[in-house]
Amino acid sequence: MKADKYYSCLISIPPPLNATLLVLAPFLLVSSNPELWNKVILWVAYLPILLVTSTLFLIYSLVLMPVTFVKLVFHKLVMIFVYSKSYRVTKADKFMTWILFCIVGVPRLFLNVFTDYFSFLKHMV
Repeated sequence: MKADKYYSCLISIPPPLNATLLVLAPFLLVSSNPELWNKVILWVAYLPILLVTSTLFLIYSLVLMPVTFVKLVFHKLVMIFVYSKSYRVTKADKFMTWILFCIVGVPRLFLNVFTDYFSFLKHMV
């Protein structure tokens, strides 16, 4: 009964990819080490899904990066003129923060895209 948990891959693969079971499932069923074959089957079956979704995630993140930068530039400008009195930071300090963001913002957003991409891949695997 211990090996029954390894046979879950036989029913968990989506329909277009379950044709791989015709080739790989017999190895799982007769193997003395079903955990290894379970991992092999799942990697083979879900690799196309991983590649497609991770590529779409990366493209979507890169497309949204300029929109995010423009939104943040205008948001920081609004923060300078509207909220300067409610917080104890001068307009000059906030303006210098805005200038710093205009210089460092694009590389920082670019690094955030790849940080998010790495986290996405880590959670997918």
